[in-house]
Amino acid sequence: MNKKTMFLLLGAIVLGLFTGLAFATRNQRGRITGNYPPPGGETIVAEQQASYVQVTQKELIEKAGLIFAGRVATISPTRWNQDDGSKWDGGLTLHYVEIDVYHNIAGDVRQGQRISLTILGVSPLEGHADYNFRVGDSGIYFAKSTDLAWRDGSRTMNMLIGVPESSYLLADKDGVFSGQLFGQSMSLDEVARLVAQQRAPTNQP
Repeated sequence: MNKKTMFLLLGAIVLGLFTGLAFATRNQRGRITGNYPPPGGETIVAEQQASYVQVTQKELIEKAGLIFAGRVATISPTRWNQDDGSKWDGGLTLHYVEIDVYHNIAGDVRQGQRISLTILGVSPLEGHADYNFRVGDSGIYFAKSTDLAWRDGSRTMNMLIGVPESSYLLADKDGVFSGQLFGQSMSLDEVARLVAQQRAPTNQP
C-alpha cells in the first residue's frame, strides 16, 4: 500500500468516527414540541441540561393556557421520560410538581383542582432546581399543555410557559405576589386585572 492510499484510508476512518459521534450526540437530545413560545410550531431541543425559552411578561400572560393561584402540595423525586421513570440512554430528567388550585385566573382550571406540572431537570429534592418554591408555598403559575418526548412516543403534559423561575409569582406572608417579570409586588386581584386587560381581544396581535 503506497503512502497516498494509506493517507486516504486514514482520512476516511477519521471522518467516519466524527460522523458517528455527531449522530450519537444528536440522538442524546430530547424534543419538546407543541405551541410553546416562540410561536410558529418550532421544535425546541432540550439537552440533559434542560433548555427553556425566555419570555417577556407580555408573552407570559398572552401565551399561557392556564393561569391560576395555588399552593404547592408535592414535589416528586427526579424521574426520566418513560412510564416507569427509570433512567435510560438518550432520556431526559424531569420531575412533577403538584399544585392545589384556590383561584382560577385564566384557562380551564377550577378551584379545588390539583394540577400536575412537569418540569425538566433534577428535582430540588436531590439537587439544584430552576425555581425556588417549596411544598406549602403559595403562588400564581403560568402554564400550558404541550407534548413532551417520551420513550415510546410523546405525552401531553402541563408545563410552565418559559424559564421556570420566570413563570410564576410567589406570595409573601402578607399574601402579596412578586415575580421576576413583574416590576412591582401585586395582590391577587391586581394580577387578575392585569391578565384580563392584556388578554382582552383588542390587545391580541
